[in-house]
Amino acid sequence: MGLLTAVCARGADRQEIIIYPGISEYEQWLGFGWSRHERHPEGMVRWISHMEADISFVPEKSADLRMELKAAPLYVSWRRQRVGFYINGRYLTDWLCPAGPELTDFVTTIPADMLTAGTNTLTLRMAYRLSIPPDERKLSLLVHTLRLTSEE
Repeated sequence: MGLLTAVCARGADRQEIIIYPGISEYEQWLGFGWSRHERHPEGMVRWISHMEADISFVPEKSADLRMELKAAPLYVSWRRQRVGFYINGRYLTDWLCPAGPELTDFVTTIPADMLTAGTNTLTLRMAYRLSIPPDERKLSLLVHTLRLTSEE
């Protein structure tokens, strides 16, 4: 009973934002740069079809946020995708995607001082986008989930 109470009490202070770009109910949070949603063995996903794409989110309170992005690059054997992350136009970090087409979790922390009250924008900037036949779209990164959590 004591353990359950501690977990519940801690959970009350935790904020969690989850955005599934491949599910149409979440389209309101997607800005520039996204293609259509589509099926994937791990669920609904959406490709980034430009050199950058935006996702908006609204934190409930000011706190450092753990960011987990489940994504996969458009895989070509001769090049690895690099993704730059920007919060409200300010550089946060970058990610050199693993060599391969599998979905991978990228994890970093967004410091509270980079966030603003109200709506915030995460911009993902890609190193390349390509078209691989038979798909004529130019694509860069496949996104499954964006999860933001805090425990303050």
